[in-house]
Amino acid sequence: MATVQPPNPEAARIQTARGLACMMVVAYHVIGNTPQNGLRVEPDSLARSFSLSLELMQMPLFAYLAGFVYAYKPVTASTRSGFFHKKVLRLLVPLFVVGTLVFATQAVVPGVNAPVQWHEIWKIYVLPFQHLWFLQSIFLLFMLMMALRELLENTKGYLVTLALAFVAAHVVYLPVDVFSINGAIYLAPFFILGIGANRYRDSPAARRIREAAPIVALVLGAIYIWYCIARPLDAPERATLFALAFSTAFCIALMSVLRGTPLLVQIGKFSFAIYLYHVFFTAGSRIFLNRTLEAGIGLHFACGLLAGLIGPILLELVLRRWRATRGLMLGQQSGQLAT
Repeated sequence: MATVQPPNPEAARIQTARGLACMMVVAYHVIGNTPQNGLRVEPDSLARSFSLSLELMQMPLFAYLAGFVYAYKPVTASTRSGFFHKKVLRLLVPLFVVGTLVFATQAVVPGVNAPVQWHEIWKIYVLPFQHLWFLQSIFLLFMLMMALRELLENTKGYLVTLALAFVAAHVVYLPVDVFSINGAIYLAPFFILGIGANRYRDSPAARRIREAAPIVALVLGAIYIWYCIARPLDAPERATLFALAFSTAFCIALMSVLRGTPLLVQIGKFSFAIYLYHVFFTAGSRIFLNRTLEAGIGLHFACGLLAGLIGPILLELVLRRWRATRGLMLGQQSGQLAT
């Protein structure tokens, strides 16, 4: 397959979507996914309902975008070795470095929500750890692309693979989640869907799907938001058929209607650093406010969101200055559009 680079308007759309995904991830982690994390809000609170409403959108969108961008430069027989090397440098090196930093912070800094013990540090390199599970899962998906390269090159093989990915996401859950393989199984349909959305975008079927997706996403989204507000403890979990259908419709609809937005484009350009490092700044904001003043949920959320976005951007601007920090802490080797 010939390598194609996205035109500028599409690059802006991709970065806008990444910026939006970053905002959702940071907002989700500021509030917390359980009463023991983030702001420690009650399970039936409005803040928790808002956080819950983001669960079916944020990580499927990141996976969808990764697949969409991958389709511009898929791995070939002649690029397999270089592809593997680049993904190790891009994903596994920052996973090791940032994972160690997060663990050390939780071990020594007072006031963190989830303190850890040093003898457990080995687990962060082989099991899911905090938000960094995504790096493990997406790495496994890139390795899967290497293994299925020939199968995915034809339409029939692609459709069969996509169908099997959706089935696996719904029915497969391994008891030992080594290297976040369960996360990879869950994200696989969205990653593969993103590949097809790019590769087959001009087909009549793709056009009809793009036209229907916004309506489906609105209907399913309204149902899901109702659950999040009225019955948060009964909201559909991510591997249910409803959740998979909504996440799929959301990703397709968003990329169908989204246009480049300057602010989100700028945020999207720093999406990897934001994902890696936002937890340091959101936690720092929460600890600072808890120690200095009586801040309500609204102020905590606003400060945490801004800190989680702006802090990593400033950090990346500093880390870019040296080759060693670019590689070890940002995984940057060349162009930054591809994951």
